[in-house]
Amino acid sequence: MKNILIYLPALFLLFGCEDFLNRAAYDQMDSENFYRNAEEINAAVMACYNGIHGTLNNEFFLTEVRSDNTRHEGQGSTTGTSLEIANLDLFKVEPSNTINNAYWEKAYHNIANCNTVLGHSQVVTNVTLREQYDAEARFIRAYHYFNLVRLYGPLFLVTERITAEEAKNYERSTVDAVYRLIIDDLGNSHQLPESERSQRNHQRFGTDYERRSCPIRRKLYEWKLFTPIHRRI
Repeated sequence: MKNILIYLPALFLLFGCEDFLNRAAYDQMDSENFYRNAEEINAAVMACYNGIHGTLNNEFFLTEVRSDNTRHEGQGSTTGTSLEIANLDLFKVEPSNTINNAYWEKAYHNIANCNTVLGHSQVVTNVTLREQYDAEARFIRAYHYFNLVRLYGPLFLVTERITAEEAKNYERSTVDAVYRLIIDDLGNSHQLPESERSQRNHQRFGTDYERRSCPIRRKLYEWKLFTPIHRRI
């Protein structure tokens, strides 16, 4: 009896570990095994909304701090972050400024998220739902390009997923070309269902006010009432 009890654990390990070890690797999903249905495309759209937060962490320092609306009180501080904020307040934007670099990288990262949605949304068989997802992604992409073009002027205009090697060969597009894309992307906002706009604006969609105000704001910047950051350094 004692011998049987000794060998039982070994038998359990022998016959029970195969199923345990062959479980799906849920932490290793990539574009090859994702974006297969409407639920997963919706998750990708949610990632676009989440990506907006990344830029907002630094946008204040690149906009309001450099305006007459705020002032940096730590001018005498020599700590890294405080010194970078002080430089932005004085219109000194060095290539090594981590606040500036982080904003640029996070904006383009979320533009890539939007391009991912647009590149895979064809798997959504419900046409209305697919147009909704496309419109949301294009609105968020337009939002980022609108902020970027006001800060930096000519941009790398990326409208699809690209590799690192392809990115090396990209050249900046003109300001006019960027605004044309913004107008085109915002023009697709009419694809958002009216029922969804009224019921869920507060949750995820750009509101009608936002969609209508962006082209008006674009005109203000085209009339050169404001100067991009790249012309002040």
